[in-house]
This record gives sequence, C-alpha cells and structure tokens, in this order.
Amino acid sequence: MGILLDTVEDNDESSGWKVEAIRQKLGIFPSPPKKLPSCDCPVCHKFFFTEGELQNHIFNEHRHERYYMRIEGRLLNEGIYLEESDIQHINYDDLEEKILNLQNRVDKNDCSIDWSKYKKPLMQHTEHPLRKQYLSGFLDYLGAHEQEINNNSADYQYLSDHFGKAYGNLQPFSSYLAQQTRKAIALKMNWFNQLQDVSESSLFFLAWHFFSHKHTNVASVQGLPAVSNKQKQGIIIDGFHEELLEALRLYYCERSSLNYNWLHKLQMLVNEINNRNYLDKLALLKARLFREWGNTNYAKEAYHSIRTHPNFGAEAREYNG
Repeated sequence: MGILLDTVEDNDESSGWKVEAIRQKLGIFPSPPKKLPSCDCPVCHKFFFTEGELQNHIFNEHRHERYYMRIEGRLLNEGIYLEESDIQHINYDDLEEKILNLQNRVDKNDCSIDWSKYKKPLMQHTEHPLRKQYLSGFLDYLGAHEQEINNNSADYQYLSDHFGKAYGNLQPFSSYLAQQTRKAIALKMNWFNQLQDVSESSLFFLAWHFFSHKHTNVASVQGLPAVSNKQKQGIIIDGFHEELLEALRLYYCERSSLNYNWLHKLQMLVNEINNRNYLDKLALLKARLFREWGNTNYAKEAYHSIRTHPNFGAEAREYNG
C-alpha cells in the first residue's frame, strides 16, 4: 500500500514522441473526445452507468429527500443556483492540503485520526456547496480505503457504495488529484470503460487496454516506450493495485521482466483482501502470461475461474490450450 504517482504526459518534445509511439503501437489514433455514458445520484452522488439504475436508486433510497436538480445548465441545491463553470473558478487548495494530510495518515495506519476534524467544513453553512462536494468525495474514498485495508473490512456492499459515491462526487472536477482518484476507483471497481479516455502515458490507460481487449490484441503489443514520471502528488491505493499497475507497465514495456515471482507477489497481496473484482483481474493476467509461457494447464486453471465473467468470460471459454 502506498501513494501512487502515476505517469503523465509531459509538454515537451521528448515525451511527445513517446506518447505518439504508444498510440501507434496500440493502433489508437487521435479522435474527438467523447463522453462515456454515466450519471451520478444528485443526492448522495453514488455513481451509476444508466439512467434507469439511477432512477431506481432515487426511488428506493431518496424519494422522501430534497435533492439537486439540473435546470438549463445550472445545479440547484436547496434553492441555490450554481453555474457549472463555478467548478473551475473555486479554489480548492486548502481542501487538498487537508486531503493530502489525511491520506498520509491513513497510509501510515494512524489510529488516532479524528475524522470529525476533517469533516468539519461539511457542517459549515457558509462553506460553498461545490467545496463540500469536493471534500466529501475524498473523504468517502479515504474512508473506504481505511476500512478495506487498515481495518480488513469484508463488507463489500459498504465499500462499493462509498467508492461509488466518491466517484460521483468527484466526477465534475478536473484537478489532478480528483482525476487520479476517479482512475483508482474505476480500476478497483472494474469500470474499465471509464479509463478509456485518460492520457496514453498513464498507467491506468494501459490497464484499460489490457482488460478491455482480447489476448491476441494485447499480446502483440510489446516494447512500449517508458514515460518518465515527474509528478510529486499522488493518490493512495491498495498494495495489490499498486503492484498490478507496475506489472502491467512491465507487460507492455519490459515483458521479459515478468516471471512467476511477480504472480506469487500479486497472489499474496490479493489474498489479504480477497475481493472478487481483484481476484478476477489477477486471474486474467495469470491466464494470459501462462499461455504465453506455454504452461497450458495453469492457463486453463486460471481461465476456469473467470469463465462466467461478463468481460473476461468469452476469452476464457474460447481457450483450449
């Protein structure tokens, strides 16, 4: 477990050719940006993929509550109109200082954390609603992370709810920290399509490519250029996904460096959490590496565990060794 410093696309010539090389090797070429289908609850900001899921959630959970309404490009919160452009004009620096302080303490498993201290701005009537939303998103993410990793929580519904709520809260914000947190949540929750439009030099982009494409398309890509990391600010993530991202970087950039010891390390890390989403990702990585190494029996065993997976199942059922 640690603070993940993701690679980023730098604005200089040396990184420019690297990013272009990545696009070419993956067969991906520049295209107009597109908005992926998604929506978040206007009350609790839990994340959903379809309007139907959202409406069912609102009816079941919030039908007696007051909530945000979107009217002609504005957000209405209990009688207050907010221009969507306000998101870019509000200063969040002081909140990010609190967030980074809190995540460092969570990362060190500091048992003396007074969460009420960090939640105090949420209770202040003078605080701007968007700043409350920004802070709330990180508090949900860090709180769920603490429960999952530091407290070894197996309450997957609780964790899913809070990670989903954090994603929804942070979805409108473009700050580096908000983007990194959304990427981390999308990877943890297996929402791979939400990683499709991130920078090609991001580790999360490699995760999208690996988990969203067939093995034949993935295995043919090797020797991607490494992109130097110049970020000093990162987001906390569990140890399994931190090492999984590094393994995916090696798969695309230095595949010969991956070996059985890597898979054993990942297996030990995922065993500590025992989350089905995490186990499925590792199973796909193992299955693909085993078949590339010529170990058909191990490949079949790994594929067998994901035969019914909605994303990985087709590849698993097609493999005959």
